[in-house]
Amino acid sequence: MDCSPSLIVDPQLTVHQADRSHPGHTIGVQQTHASLSTKLRTAPTDAEAIQLAQLLSSRICHDLIGSIGIAAATDDLRDADNRIDEEALALVAESARAAAARLAFFRFAFGYGQNGNGVAASTSLLSLLSLARGALASSRLRIEWMQGDAARSAPEHSLPIPEARLLLCLMLIATEALPRGGTVSIKVSRAQGWFKARIRAAGTGAHLPQSSLDAYSVGSCVDLTPRTVVGYYAGRLSAQLQAQLGWASEPGERVDVTLRVPVGDKREQGRQHVCA
Repeated sequence: MDCSPSLIVDPQLTVHQADRSHPGHTIGVQQTHASLSTKLRTAPTDAEAIQLAQLLSSRICHDLIGSIGIAAATDDLRDADNRIDEEALALVAESARAAAARLAFFRFAFGYGQNGNGVAASTSLLSLLSLARGALASSRLRIEWMQGDAARSAPEHSLPIPEARLLLCLMLIATEALPRGGTVSIKVSRAQGWFKARIRAAGTGAHLPQSSLDAYSVGSCVDLTPRTVVGYYAGRLSAQLQAQLGWASEPGERVDVTLRVPVGDKREQGRQHVCA
């Protein structure tokens, strides 16, 4: 039995595509099957759990090693008189800040404690955006609210920790769509039993992060790499939340990732459907 999320076509998105035809434009929706949610209620094998931990650890180390290496090389930056000039000190300080920001991001996205031992059940959108900006923004990449998003005027709006983790993972994946830099913007809303988010990666050379999207759909981490493991992890979070992931791209210009998560009674109805 195939227990991975499947790719389906959303009729509304298809109409939207027809209205805005673009050569090479691609569009689709990935929706978690009940079979995957059922599988997640079964404890993973020791080998699967160990491999996932290894892959996530490798990804974290890969993303941190550059900044930590520079910050740790203070002695190599000293001149013959054992002094460090201001430019070198600024480089060390910036590297230390970048490493600390990424550690905070990874701790929230992959760590245990925020919702596992009662520390916190939710976080504000403002805190979430601050985490993303600190870890992902650079001179080539901006992280911001979408123009006109209501969350801009209500950043204190809270978001449950599981949904917040999934959102951070998708923002991390979105940065892979911008090899030359650009802007990752986010829009969120909550209505009629759904939490909805749109993440847009816009910039020159934008393209679908296909390997991570493929990893989102697999039911095993056997063939994953440290680069694609975030997509797999996002897929597991999506299954637990009964979420739907959609994507659309205009090659060379932008990639849109859409998320729909049932909340309250809507999610409970989904659980009852899975258990039936």
